Amino acid sequence: MSKPSKAPTLPPKTIARRDATGHLSPQYENDLRQLAEESHGSGVGASAFINRPKSADELAEQLGESFVKTATSGEQTEED
Repeated sequence: MSKPSKAPTLPPKTIARRDATGHLSPQYENDLRQLAEESHGSGVGASAFINRPKSADELAEQLGESFVKTATSGEQTEED
């Protein structure tokens, strides 16, 4: 009995997503942007940032301001 021979397999085609310097190819970048827009939409709540800079909660406001001061100065501004 002879064994069935395996058909030669070709290596998978590579998809060029970056150039030699590591930048995304323009076509791939556009495809990614389109996918992101389709999946996240541009409706209400799609913003990546907070729509209003103030909070109605005084404690939240104080803690937020304290965090920003600590993060930008590198020093602890509030006691635990």
